[in-house]
Amino acid sequence: MLFAFLWMILQESYTLGSFVGGLVVGLVILLIFPAPVHGLINPYVRRPGGIFRWLVSAAHLFLYYTRHWLRGNAEMARLMLRRDLSTITPGVLKFPLRVRQPGQVALLANLITVTPGSYTVEVSDDWDVLYLHVIDASDAEAALAPIRRIEELIMEVLQ
Repeated sequence: MLFAFLWMILQESYTLGSFVGGLVVGLVILLIFPAPVHGLINPYVRRPGGIFRWLVSAAHLFLYYTRHWLRGNAEMARLMLRRDLSTITPGVLKFPLRVRQPGQVALLANLITVTPGSYTVEVSDDWDVLYLHVIDASDAEAALAPIRRIEELIMEVLQ
């Protein structure tokens, strides 16, 4: 996707066709020069038909995260427009990690931080736990469920 946006900027054309063209150019570059991304992309990308499965997984992560991000924006707007903010119970939650590679942890932590209503406070020294500040910690399981799903999708794409 980075290639697609870079392609649109270089072409000075911000249309769907230009975006798709950038995706094609990026895909060709990744297929010709796989070494720089070795370890970042799932190994089945290099197998016949694997790139399609990887693209589907990446698109699923993108769409799920976008929906989660939009819901976070709507929830934050709803909370801020309420007159009584005393019912909001912010808190720090402990999120046990299943991802182990530094790139995966960094991606998850950054996606959490960019989502309205949540923030990555710290990663434990042993990389086993993320400490997250969330705007509504009254139901920890409900707050952590979408983050767990994002982690699963990251593992599909980057493991």
